[in-house]
Amino acid sequence: MFKFRDEYPLAFIAIGDNKIRQKYAELLREYHFLVPSIVSPAANISPGAVIGDFSIVDSNGVVSSGASVGDFCHIDCGAIVQQRAKVRKDTWVRSGEIYGEKL
Repeated sequence: MFKFRDEYPLAFIAIGDNKIRQKYAELLREYHFLVPSIVSPAANISPGAVIGDFSIVDSNGVVSSGASVGDFCHIDCGAIVQQRAKVRKDTWVRSGEIYGEKL
């Protein structure tokens, strides 16, 4: 990827594994790539939610109002992060899981 840096200054990481994504993110930062935020139109992210760097919200993933998702998280397909929930760095919220639910 480094030999293309001058020709292609933008890069993003499409790897679901949080730890591997973090490893490549550190390399992109070290080599000063520009990394855009990409939000799928199939993801449901409230305007009042905060999403950390290099996090993924998959199709039909929901991040509710006031919720925060830390860096390098993965909100999988159909997962829900409830209102005001705080998802810690490196967390994987699996498909169908409701994060923040009180039992």
